[in-house]
Order: sequence, then C-alpha cells, then structure tokens
Amino acid sequence: MQKLSKVQMAQVAVAALVFCLSVAIMGTAGHSLQVYRGQSSTNPWWLPLWNQHFNVRGTNSLIGSSAFSTVTTLVFIALCFVPKLNLANHPTHFAFISILLTLPSASVTLSIVVYVHVLNYQSPASETIQTWTCKLKNATPLNASAAVSDGVSNHQFSRLCAESKFAHYTSLVVFLLQAMMLVGAVFGWVVDKWHAHKQKKQQWQETSSVVEMNMHLGERSDTDTSTANAAPSLAMKDEERGVPTTVSVQPLRSMAPSRY
Repeated sequence: MQKLSKVQMAQVAVAALVFCLSVAIMGTAGHSLQVYRGQSSTNPWWLPLWNQHFNVRGTNSLIGSSAFSTVTTLVFIALCFVPKLNLANHPTHFAFISILLTLPSASVTLSIVVYVHVLNYQSPASETIQTWTCKLKNATPLNASAAVSDGVSNHQFSRLCAESKFAHYTSLVVFLLQAMMLVGAVFGWVVDKWHAHKQKKQQWQETSSVVEMNMHLGERSDTDTSTANAAPSLAMKDEERGVPTTVSVQPLRSMAPSRY
C-alpha cells in the first residue's frame, strides 16, 4: 500500500464519508419515492385524483446527484491506491485527479440542493413528498377508531418526512465535505511545492558552501605552490649575476701574521 501524506489521507477519509452519506441519501430518497409511486393511485392521503399537484422531480434529482457523488468518490478512492499511478509521490497528479472528480460532483450537489429548496418553497401551490408528508404526518382521519392498513393511511408519513429531510439536508453536508476536499487538494499541493522548494534551496546552499570551501582551498594551494616556485627562480637570478649563493667564512686566526 502506498504511503500517503497526512493531507492526502485526510482527503481520502473525507471522500469515504461522502461515499457513505451519498449511499444513505440514495436509500432514503429512493424509499420515499418508491412508497409514493406505490400508493399515489390508491391511497386517499396522496390525493389520487390530483396527482399533478405533486412534484417529485426534486426527489429524483437527489437520487441522481447522490449516485453521481457515489461514483466519483469511489473512483477517487480507488485511484489513490493504484500502485501504477503512485499518487502518493506525485502530489500534482493527486491534486489534479481530486479536483477533476470532486469539482463537478460538488457543483451538481449544490445545484440540486438549491433546486429542491426552491420546489419546497412553492408549497402549497405545488407539493413535494417532503412538504406533503411533513404537513400531514400528524393529521388524524375522521374515523380514527377504524383500523386501516398503511396503504390507505398516513401511518408512514412520519418516516417519509424524516427520510425526505435527511436526503435534502444531508446533500448540503455532502457539498460542504466536497468543498473541504477541494480546499484540501489545493492546500496539499501548495504545501508539497513549498516543502520541495525549501529542500531545493537548502541543497543549493549546501552545494554553494562546498564550492566556496573548495575554491578557498584551491586559492591557498595556488599560493603555496607559487611561493615554492619563487625560491629557485630567485637563486637562479643570483647565479646569473655572479653573486654566490653561499659565503665561506675564513677563520680569523688564519688571517693574522705569523710570529715565527
């Protein structure tokens, strides 16, 4: 397994959390849509004669955006551990792949969150699964004593309301996590480049110090060599002028007059 940096591991952990939340959104939104489609034509609480009053495009959009986020995060996590890519030692490639996969998913998620909010805001002119179930989850039928099945009652409305809210607001959480991944990708790339620049500068300083030391030693060696070469040349010049290089000193006793 590749040894990812701490920043890269944090991004992978956030991506794993996004994956789990996206799967949960698909499950809850999908279940509420399934219940609606199964009961919309038979359950009087869904107003079978007024189906056009309900707008389920928001729920479909939540399922689609969460599926897209699931795929992109799964691909990102898989690519992080592919030995051939070796993204741990290529931070630029890691950041590029992270941004390439996360930015489109984050854009789609944010747009869907805003779209669902706009649809919910149109209530009561047009109802969504979330607004309708949350509005009638505590409503009591006229004949409350009669036992009725879930298919013709609002018994599941509390659960559907909670599931719809979870899918909507968790999508906002997913977007925030994806934004964190984008920031982490840029931050990790900048930190790695700064660290590489710092190491390169330190190596350059060490190389410069070694070069200066070698130059200094070379200058001293040249000075010693020139001094050693200057002594024989001076002796040769003295010989050319007839100046003896050695002077013999006669004893003073030999220069005195003999008494005998």
